[in-house]
Amino acid sequence: MPDETTTAAYWDRVAEETDFTFPVDYELIEEHLSRDARVLDLGFGYGRIASKLRARGFSRVVGFDPAPSMIKRGRREHPGLDLRPWLGGELPLAADSVEAVLMVGVLSCVIDDAARMDLMDEVSRVLAPGGLLYISDAPIQSTPEYKERYTDALEEKFGQGALKIGDGGVVQHLSVPNFRELTATFTELHWNRAGGESLEGNKLDIIEYLGRL
Repeated sequence: MPDETTTAAYWDRVAEETDFTFPVDYELIEEHLSRDARVLDLGFGYGRIASKLRARGFSRVVGFDPAPSMIKRGRREHPGLDLRPWLGGELPLAADSVEAVLMVGVLSCVIDDAARMDLMDEVSRVLAPGGLLYISDAPIQSTPEYKERYTDALEEKFGQGALKIGDGGVVQHLSVPNFRELTATFTELHWNRAGGESLEGNKLDIIEYLGRL
């Protein structure tokens, strides 16, 4: 999961003042997933997506996140959700035990290529055969505002697409080839480039992906 010095600790510090903005295509998820399916919301933050899934009839949603303050906020704002801490490594779930995994704004918070691949391997382990993977995340942006933020110093330290957010946070937008490599073991059902908004209120290009294991 994210390096605590660049990501998890940052989200823990700003948990009460952050409102996430990545779009989620709930209608697309509903087209491909039964409401009695067990769903893993990985990196759930404060439970924004899990709560909306519950409101839409998905009653078996479990979430894992590495930031204690996010978990505390989620439990307070959305009582009854199954929100659990997870600091990385193997998920405390059996192999083939969930029918869907949602990762919204998660891959860009994992600042290491090998760690991202390990995360995807763990996702594949807990997903049942034929299970669904839904991702909403930011690719490398092409606007002048973002090109200025991808500084040589940050990219030398963290890799292509790294940028600072807020006061001390770092994320890493993915190249499309990198994204394709991470999802290579899945059969693509949906790929869309959608408009979104960053935490700072800037326009943000988003990849929305749905694949089947």
